[in-house]
Amino acid sequence: MREWRQRFGYEYEVLFPGIRWLFTTGKEVVFAAEKDGKPYLIVDEGTYTDFNAPDFKDKMHAPVSVIEFRHSGERVQYLNDHFGHWRTRLITEKNTPAVSMSWESWSLNGEACIENLVPADSGGAKLTEYLWWTMRELASNCRRVYDASGMIPFEFQGPRTPSAFPKALDHWFDLALLDPISIRERVRRLGVDADTGKWPAYWVEREDILLLAEERQVTIPAAPGRIAASVRRKWEACLHVVGNAAEIGIPNAATKDKHSFLAGVLVAVHKQPPGKARKRPSLDDSLHRHEELVTALGQVSEAELRPVTWHALWRLPPGMVVADPPRSDPWMHYPAVSVVSSVAPLTDSRRNGETCS
Repeated sequence: MREWRQRFGYEYEVLFPGIRWLFTTGKEVVFAAEKDGKPYLIVDEGTYTDFNAPDFKDKMHAPVSVIEFRHSGERVQYLNDHFGHWRTRLITEKNTPAVSMSWESWSLNGEACIENLVPADSGGAKLTEYLWWTMRELASNCRRVYDASGMIPFEFQGPRTPSAFPKALDHWFDLALLDPISIRERVRRLGVDADTGKWPAYWVEREDILLLAEERQVTIPAAPGRIAASVRRKWEACLHVVGNAAEIGIPNAATKDKHSFLAGVLVAVHKQPPGKARKRPSLDDSLHRHEELVTALGQVSEAELRPVTWHALWRLPPGMVVADPPRSDPWMHYPAVSVVSSVAPLTDSRRNGETCS
């Protein structure tokens, strides 16, 4: 391992094209990257520097630390040793250098394992951060519902009941249009006459990011085993909507000055069968089930030429249990939720329409 410091303004995003945001401690932002076969951490203290502090000039002189490791295991150990308070557990990284899975403790809202795969395009790192916070809001919303009613949102899902995921998008993004009529009006106000009925159902914007997303929510058994064909079909249908939108394109008026992305999202709720009180599955069991899902959906994605680019596993906290009438003893009905997404940047060749004057 070797470490060196860089001056303020060091362009680590340019020098490390595959860089991905990991977490923020309140004093620094921590990124991971790979270059020439070696893993790196980039720790940027400049973002949170107090301009009125006595040591301001010293920090501005070299606020960025670049740490090079011999192998990914050494990087994992460093993160555990130096950021244990912020990251409760780090899974040993896989052989693929681009993979970095980490566990985040969300206190009363459970814990999550997020794989920070960033689309290789401008704005990708920021979008990944937004997806990460969307997951946190999904967990927070479930906690609020549970505290207020003793129920978990996944209990009363039906054909006409929106999934919990759109609510998380609506909370985290500055503009969240979640129905075709709203999207059509948005496009009309941009001065473009376009058929929004063929686009994904969710149009969300935040700062300089535009994301059009199609989502499906499914239920899978919590116990490890084969992923049902119906789940694969729903994922395939989701990707077809995204693929059609990519072919049609989004008007230039909508994408002006924004990094634009198309995404297919599948939310899979892990469910335990009723009839017998069941405890919360082990962390390894939940992760194994998640990996089975990602592998199965990844095969479909590769066939559709829209690979999985981001996924996360959220484990509900041990106390978030339900009572299944007529039995009164509480049990863990929905122990975890998997989110799998295929995100692709919208290139200029896929845009159409006239730019607003």
